[in-house]
Amino acid sequence: MKINWIHRAGFSCSGFMISVLLAGCGGEPPKATVTGKVTYKGKTLTMGTVTFMGDGTTALASAAISPEGKYTIKIVPGPVKITVLVPTVVQPPANIKMDPGKFGSEVKKANAVKEPEPIRIPGHYADYKKTPLTFTVKAGPQEYEVKLD
Repeated sequence: MKINWIHRAGFSCSGFMISVLLAGCGGEPPKATVTGKVTYKGKTLTMGTVTFMGDGTTALASAAISPEGKYTIKIVPGPVKITVLVPTVVQPPANIKMDPGKFGSEVKKANAVKEPEPIRIPGHYADYKKTPLTFTVKAGPQEYEVKLD
């Protein structure tokens, strides 16, 4: 008999907690879609990540920067700080020779795809506390060009 009472109490409490959690949600917050291009001193960035970070009332959203310099972010409307992170290319030391044949197949120059060189940008654009980039996201679709100087 005790086991039935404990099970009933457990189900009753868990049902109550679920209803409290769902009642507080109030549905999905409105979303905005921001599209644009990322440039540094007028040059298109061809790789990296752009991140919109809210002030605690809006969400965090990131998007990859395409080879054309474009991005698309879906986020809750509100004020955001924007950070841009570009990968750093590390060249192997000159004394290390890489033999493509040891990696499974021979690389043919005719089929090789040249990766775009990343543009180096100042480090403060990647730091949430130091970035000067801000934007107020409004509901619905919009465009915003992220210009780094």
